Amino acid sequence: MGNNMNLLSRTILAAVLTVLWASSTVVLPQTNQDAGYLEGEVVDPSGAVVPGVSITVEAKNIKRTVLTDGEGKYRVELPPGKYRVTAEALAFRRFRQKKVVIESKVAFRLNINLKFGKPIIVDGEHP
Repeated sequence: MGNNMNLLSRTILAAVLTVLWASSTVVLPQTNQDAGYLEGEVVDPSGAVVPGVSITVEAKNIKRTVLTDGEGKYRVELPPGKYRVTAEALAFRRFRQKKVVIESKVAFRLNINLKFGKPIIVDGEHP
């Protein structure tokens, strides 16, 4: 009986070690180490922050959309490149900014001043 118990203990120990080893080799999603960031704050004509604004960032084969938080702030992680940014919210003009350049490991700040009414497009490197 002692040999059977010893064999059972070894089998259980081997099974536990196998499970621990397998769980330690789980591959986690990798982040883009060369990523940069687009961040900023959205305000209305009075300077009050605007929560819940849809911020869309687009380039070839990339489209990311986030909402501003309760303090009107947003942050998007992006690979380096040139992007178009759109901000949209009910009762405000659509805001567009072309040629926003995101560099590796750098945060580019784009604060947005929304206006009431019809869509507006802003061209250029920076507003």
